[in-house]
Amino acid sequence: MTIFTPKLSLPLALLCCAAFLGLWGCEDNAPKISGNNGAPGTDTDALPKDSNGNPIFDSDSKPPLDIPMPTDNEKRDSDEIIAIEMDCSQCPALGGELSDLLCAIDLCDADVVLDQQYSSPMTFTHPECTVEDTRHAIAHLGSEANDLKPKKNNSYVVMATGSVNRSDNFHSMDCVNSMDDNVKGLNDDFVGDTDGTMYDVVEWKLQLKAPDDAKGFRFKYVFFSSEYDDYISSEHNDKFYAILNAPTTTEGKDRVINYTNCRDHFNYYDFGGEDCNTSTGFCCYIAINSAMSDCCWYPYLSPFVHNSPSLAPCPDVKDFTTDISGTGYECAPSYAEDGHQAGSSTGWLQTSWPIEGGETFTLTFHLHDTADGHFDSQVILDAFEFTTTPSDGITIIIPPID
Repeated sequence: MTIFTPKLSLPLALLCCAAFLGLWGCEDNAPKISGNNGAPGTDTDALPKDSNGNPIFDSDSKPPLDIPMPTDNEKRDSDEIIAIEMDCSQCPALGGELSDLLCAIDLCDADVVLDQQYSSPMTFTHPECTVEDTRHAIAHLGSEANDLKPKKNNSYVVMATGSVNRSDNFHSMDCVNSMDDNVKGLNDDFVGDTDGTMYDVVEWKLQLKAPDDAKGFRFKYVFFSSEYDDYISSEHNDKFYAILNAPTTTEGKDRVINYTNCRDHFNYYDFGGEDCNTSTGFCCYIAINSAMSDCCWYPYLSPFVHNSPSLAPCPDVKDFTTDISGTGYECAPSYAEDGHQAGSSTGWLQTSWPIEGGETFTLTFHLHDTADGHFDSQVILDAFEFTTTPSDGITIIIPPID
């Protein structure tokens, strides 16, 4: 069972922990998430080895922190795949109407898009955060000189768990008033034993028909959250799901198709087993716990990691990071200054998935806050394409600059 801890600014959380548990005792009492028993200090020499000499960990053992790097297969782009082009030159691609969103994500063929809905299963009560305020088609997010230029054509969709139209980059809007005892959160069917209570849920549901010659589809995106880096490995783990339901491809079941290796799977993972095809065998949905995130300072001084004061920040430096200046989600200057006016992102990612030619299916872009409605998250969506070559069902890092 996950122990709920209210969101505090990181310095306050550290001071509270220090006062009650001794200066660096916080992590021993932090929740151990998703099937991990959190046993510290494993001696890897004493463990059995696989055929390659790597230690085999059981559910009661935990190696020193070793954050996985993406494999070459997970890093590579797949521009060699042939896309089925749609002509979006004549449709409006800026604004808050549903037709604007379709043009901005480059889905402008009426034979392909059968229906769409943008909604929330919750009641939004904040006067400055209606469901309509959580979406917009824009030309560029943040500073013009950053790395968030559209990947295709001249605009993209932005979705958020707060208002996307604020000029002050304030990213902590509790749109459903989650602190009210009368407001009940929703269960997240895609998580295990973590606190999966959802608030500020928004969904863009598309009913699509694949072209007859299609064998797959792909789309590009960037996930942002003000929960970076201070809540990595905790139950405060806002998520972005791309949920596919297709009669043949998913046998009529909802399946989240965007996931990666975990940022620190010894402290948190979402699922494993045969449905997890990443290099570590531990999968995380697109959220602050994704290994494809741009690091700020984690795990240095994190209250959710065992022996965190002795750990250096950002041991998994990526080949490149994405400049997100001007968005309000930039890294805080230090761990002590992290809060809701800072954050980070995954940088540009691409998810591809197989589909049957001529198949009618739904694809739902879903975003939610977890455990409460504070500390918002946001996603850019761009460059949806059907492809005539089979997709390999994977999420990859793509360069911020083409």
